Amino acid sequence: MSPAALKLTPRDREILDVLTLRVRALSVAQIAQTWWPGRRDALALARSRVKELQRDGLAEILSLTAHPEIPLEGPLARWSPKEPASDFGELSHKLKSRWTMAPESVAAVIATREAGHWFGGSGGRAPRPSEATHDLHVGALFLKLRAEDPALTAAWTSEATLYGAGEGRGDRLPDAMIVRRSGRRVIEFGGAYSKSKLIEFHDFCQRRNLPYEVW
Repeated sequence: MSPAALKLTPRDREILDVLTLRVRALSVAQIAQTWWPGRRDALALARSRVKELQRDGLAEILSLTAHPEIPLEGPLARWSPKEPASDFGELSHKLKSRWTMAPESVAAVIATREAGHWFGGSGGRAPRPSEATHDLHVGALFLKLRAEDPALTAAWTSEATLYGAGEGRGDRLPDAMIVRRSGRRVIEFGGAYSKSKLIEFHDFCQRRNLPYEVW
């Protein structure tokens, strides 16, 4: 059954657009805070609506084990072509030092493969255990930037979309790329990245003259 036949609300479509075209997963709490802001019952409303999408075959609710969400106040590193590179050893230390709390169980949501088909994106692939913290923080970062600049939604191109378009085959792709008429900018959420992983990421962007931010 198509989304039109299911009579999805504009809010449903926004959530599914994000999950099929922008990020791999969102927590139920992130959905509640974004689409039911200020409501005391936001979490219950989000959970109820996501269950409806699950019954319709468009979303799947998962229990992931992930580090509690950390504040994302601004990028820890920015780079543009012709600028000197960051001190990757220092940046790696900053990234690793953020993970001080014990992992916890998180109710999360992904789009199904069917939803990916209908919305022209991807779905059906849950984060691996090693990816859960990273993917939920990529979701948090997208929602933060989207709140600051709603037009960002259309400009944000996910790693899955980049891969599907044949970008960077054989390379480790970035989490996202913001594509606008003014140019392209790479967005990367830094987990507990090693110095060598940061150098690999920098080299990818440098070869393509792509400015980037590491959050």
